[in-house]
Amino acid sequence: TYVPTTTPVPESMQNVIPNAQQVPQIQVEPANPAERSTLVVPSGTNNR
Repeated sequence: TYVPTTTPVPESMQNVIPNAQQVPQIQVEPANPAERSTLVVPSGTNNR
């Protein structure tokens, strides 16, 4: 998955890899009910 620095492709790939990894993480939090309730508890909804 690692591209040599000889080609200018690694720069673009590196920029896309971090963005792609951050996107799924953000989507997984709201998508997972377990993580959502954990985020809601500290928010102030302790009734649940």
